[in-house]
Amino acid sequence: MRFLKDFYFCTMNWKYPILFILFLFCLACKNTSKLDINQYDALVRNPMSAEKAMDTINIAKLYFPESKFDFGFVTQGDSIVHEFPFYNRGKATLLITNVSSSCGCTIPKVYKDKLEPGDSSILKVVFNTKDKVSYQEKKITIFANTFPSETEVSLSGYVRQ
Repeated sequence: MRFLKDFYFCTMNWKYPILFILFLFCLACKNTSKLDINQYDALVRNPMSAEKAMDTINIAKLYFPESKFDFGFVTQGDSIVHEFPFYNRGKATLLITNVSSSCGCTIPKVYKDKLEPGDSSILKVVFNTKDKVSYQEKKITIFANTFPSETEVSLSGYVRQ
């Protein structure tokens, strides 16, 4: 009989927390708060629309004087550091939203991610050649409020053991 009392007591204890969680879930679903307007919403322009012609004049334009860097021959384990200068040659504020590389061994860093028309900045790229051999090409993709929204630069060269 003691076993039945313990079993009943255990089953009653787990029902209340589950009911309480379901109650909280129902309350959370009734969230009617509005999202804050992002400070960059006014900067992001979509030059394409189904209703009108494409506007490629009044947009930000990301310009790299050098989009490819050949580091030549290096020894395995060396770190290659290169800085790509870039400019906003457009008529709108340039906003860089993300920078990614094709490999975890390549680390990109942008010094300034918001550029007014005519401004410039630098994209610093560090490529670690540890465990790399032969010809290497690493691509870095810059995502911005430009058209097209992606711009690519690259490092390439040979790694010797």
